[in-house]
Amino acid sequence: AAMTGSAQAMALVSGLPDQRFLTVDYPHIPLAIWTDDEIREVVAELAPKVIELLQNVQAIDEPQRSADGFDAALAELQAIVRADGGDLVLVSHDDDVAELRLVVETAHCVECIMPRPFLEQVALNMFERAGASVSAVRIDDPRESPDFVSPTA
Repeated sequence: AAMTGSAQAMALVSGLPDQRFLTVDYPHIPLAIWTDDEIREVVAELAPKVIELLQNVQAIDEPQRSADGFDAALAELQAIVRADGGDLVLVSHDDDVAELRLVVETAHCVECIMPRPFLEQVALNMFERAGASVSAVRIDDPRESPDFVSPTA
């Protein structure tokens, strides 16, 4: 699975929310050392897309962006996490604090979902950018529980 959500978040945090990027699905085990043939296979798939992007011949699908408040920012954040197979559920939003719960049971790559501290900062940035009344974000991340067992294990 491509790490689309993480790539979108990195672009956002880097101050480039509209940055275009390309992803490819992992044709092989993502954490393994790839052979030269496996690398060539990925490059053969990606190289034409890079050329098209650089030449502006074909538009690359970009995430929809909205600045219409809390709900729009939450939807955008959920889309980023869903791209990696997870989800975020709103627990509460009061006293300028948004409390969310990370869902990883459906993730095809649990380790591809951003770590909680990074995800909280991305969420806060998104809420602030949308003009939402949020000064802090807290995310309950089941991966931090001592009893957590990865669903992909």
